[in-house]
Amino acid sequence: MMNYNFKTKQGYIQTVITKQDEGYLHGQIVKKMENDITYIKNGTYTTCDLEENPHYGFKFSKGKVVPGKR
Repeated sequence: MMNYNFKTKQGYIQTVITKQDEGYLHGQIVKKMENDITYIKNGTYTTCDLEENPHYGFKFSKGKVVPGKR
């Protein structure tokens, strides 16, 4: 499911898998802000390429992705 507010230019998506550099980010709720900063709630970072159930990963409750930094 995806929600987007055109006035505030903010949106969120539920259950997301995305590739970041050498690994993959999985998140239950992902919120993308106007300045391309992404917030992730209940996520996992892994280098395992299995999309549905990776063999291993680092789990986190809250995360922030800043383009060009972290």
